[in-house]
Order: sequence, then structure tokens, then C-alpha cells
Amino acid sequence: MANSAKPSGITLSAEQARQEVIAATPIACQEINKFSEKVFKTRGGRMGSGMGVLLEALWAYYVDQGSPSKNCRE
Repeated sequence: MANSAKPSGITLSAEQARQEVIAATPIACQEINKFSEKVFKTRGGRMGSGMGVLLEALWAYYVDQGSPSKNCRE
């Protein structure tokens, strides 16, 4: 059976969430750049179709990893 327990953690207001994302974005961008330099190979300095979706997913992942409130959830 499915677990019906509500997730535990903290609740953020929209303003707090906005501030968290803004604060974590520079870290996320640095991590994406390191990952991209290490993993992606380009021809002519351009990446192909579909990279925007991948980069957006990476941004979301690294924003979560760099989120100051993450320490409160663990």
C-alpha cells in the first residue's frame, strides 16, 4: 500500500522560496559549467538541439543542492 504520511521538512513562503533560488543560482551555474566542461564535447562551440531542457534540469538539480534551507531538511 502507498504511504499516506505527509513529507516532513520545512515550509517556505513564496518570497522565501524566491530568495532561496536566487541565492543558490550562482552555485548552480558554477556546477553546471564544471559539469559541462568535463562532460560535453562541442564542434564549433555550439551544443545541439535539446540542450536547453538538459541545462534547465541541471540548473534545478544544482539549485536544490546549493539551497541554504537544504541543511534544515536533512
